Amino acid sequence: MDKTMILWELDESCGLWMDKVRVGEVGGNSLGYYGGLFGPNGACLLGHTYQGAFHLWENICDTEEAESWAPRVVMSGHFGSVQSISWANGSGRYLLSCSLDQTTRVHAPCKRGRGIVWHEIGRPQVHGYDMQFVASINDGQFVSAADEKVIRVFVAPKTFLDGYEKMCGETLPEEIKGQSVGASVPALGLSNKAIFGSESWESERAAAAASKPPVEDDLLQNSLWPETQKLYGHGYEVFCLAVSPDGLLLASACKASKAEQAVVRIWDVATWKQLQCLSAHALTVTQMSFSRRRVANRLLTVSRDRSWSLWKRNDEKHFELEYRAEKKAAGHSRIIWTCSWSPDDVYFATGSRDKKVIVWALDRAPASAPLEASDAVTALDFSPRILPENRYTVAIGLESGQLCVYEWSKESGFQIKNKFDDSLNHSGCIKQLEWRPTGDEEADFLASCSSDHAVKIFRWS
Repeated sequence: MDKTMILWELDESCGLWMDKVRVGEVGGNSLGYYGGLFGPNGACLLGHTYQGAFHLWENICDTEEAESWAPRVVMSGHFGSVQSISWANGSGRYLLSCSLDQTTRVHAPCKRGRGIVWHEIGRPQVHGYDMQFVASINDGQFVSAADEKVIRVFVAPKTFLDGYEKMCGETLPEEIKGQSVGASVPALGLSNKAIFGSESWESERAAAAASKPPVEDDLLQNSLWPETQKLYGHGYEVFCLAVSPDGLLLASACKASKAEQAVVRIWDVATWKQLQCLSAHALTVTQMSFSRRRVANRLLTVSRDRSWSLWKRNDEKHFELEYRAEKKAAGHSRIIWTCSWSPDDVYFATGSRDKKVIVWALDRAPASAPLEASDAVTALDFSPRILPENRYTVAIGLESGQLCVYEWSKESGFQIKNKFDDSLNHSGCIKQLEWRPTGDEEADFLASCSSDHAVKIFRWS
């Protein structure tokens, strides 16, 4: 496929317009350009593609007679509803996102000059189905689910790990060093196959592992992660995933219209064998959350059937049903979309289409009066930081795109701290919120994603 842009110049000797410069490339598996325009001084050229991506080139020659156009870093992002986000488990070094544009992307804080700028630094998965959920296992491994019955496991290649260290100025733990150089997708295939080295790939790897973020062409072609496992077992499309804080257990659930399908499967990350099948709900499990301590001793599940269930760990890797809140006891009259644990595992919260957020104690009783929001609650998350006097920070996202941050305590209930301005809110339904597991001494970081195609990261102090 022709993916080039041509600059034409009038040849006065013959009166014909002749092509002077071509930028882009011929070939590949992505579609071509829709248009382009010059920068204000004519030294830059910006193109936009069918898939919504920008490509930027700059003329690096000083003389008017000669022209050499080099690709430059430009902003990037999803061009479909962003369904899920996940910070690197335990460290928060980078943020994963997946979208209905059939891609999974990695965003990280890169050193640019004297400051830090967040950039997309990798596109580990370019799939053939709409992506629905992504969850990090550790700094070098994640799982994802699309509109299919399969869960796919990916491991970071050396290309990504070397590039991350140079761009972000941070050394990754030795135990996550990748074995493969990169990955490629066979024609008509869906699985990323590992590449273990060749002269051409070694040169591309050196180029990709530069100290600046990759350009769009590198993101498309040189940033895939190899797929190492496929997990089968669900009868319908996988809907949500959750990974335990220690990265040793994976929970998964699929779309369901009856109780036999609405099960939660527990997987052993070390062997990728299914350990257990948990059954308590009658319809699709919409979200799951392991408790926050390093070795999670509880799993919380919420469902379209307007109930929530609490599972307690009875040995190293197995759970038993501790309590199931039926429709009346669950406190909600509509679908429960979201749930989250407090950082000390003393409380958990549920949010629903009925516009309520309820914080529960471990004795299964509401810990305070519920919060009445202005619209359906589609996402919430507790900050990992506990404030003085046992106060907690809770971020709440609504179907309207409104984002709010509250302080909550058992004594005072919900106290609004910030109702974000329209310029910061999303313009579509907020799909997921997640606080970075490790902030700094002065601030925490909150990530959000939405059906408006955007991923946003806020600094909260």
